[in-house]
Amino acid sequence: MSTDRIYYFDTYVAGRRYHQADLAWDGLRPGMPLELRRDRDNQHDDSAVAIFATTDSGTYMLGFLPMSCNRPLAQLLDMGWGDAFSATLSRLDPSADYDKQIGLIVSIVRRTDKKNKADRKQTSTEKEQASADNARTAAGEPQTAAGKNQAVARSKTDAEFNLWKWKKRKKN
Repeated sequence: MSTDRIYYFDTYVAGRRYHQADLAWDGLRPGMPLELRRDRDNQHDDSAVAIFATTDSGTYMLGFLPMSCNRPLAQLLDMGWGDAFSATLSRLDPSADYDKQIGLIVSIVRRTDKKNKADRKQTSTEKEQASADNARTAAGEPQTAAGKNQAVARSKTDAEFNLWKWKKRKKN
């Protein structure tokens, strides 16, 4: 079992009759990668996600994700998570209803090793800073500015949590 991708959902290309799917049809192959692009200017759907295929003869807009499944993905794309998803052409069925002839699978992609290494490095640096601040505090020395800010944030969070707990007890 591959852990590079996790299945998210499968669907079909909607609205293909209005775009370039027929021009691209001969170059489409199951398993080929597709590109998902957010279409914020779409006048028919404020959550539109366009689907593009690149063949030997060029890049073609095939259509859109159906309205019934595009909103969560559109919101994630708007938040900058586009590189966390991949789309793959899963089926070509000329005998199916015209708008359901092209199928695709959307997957969630594992983060790249380069990005994971940067996160691990940052995490270990933060741990080193926190342990140095703890040692300074234990020795009676002043903390660094970052350590003081973290302590203030923790105390504010604790105070907010205690207030929430007190209000909850008061209701009961």
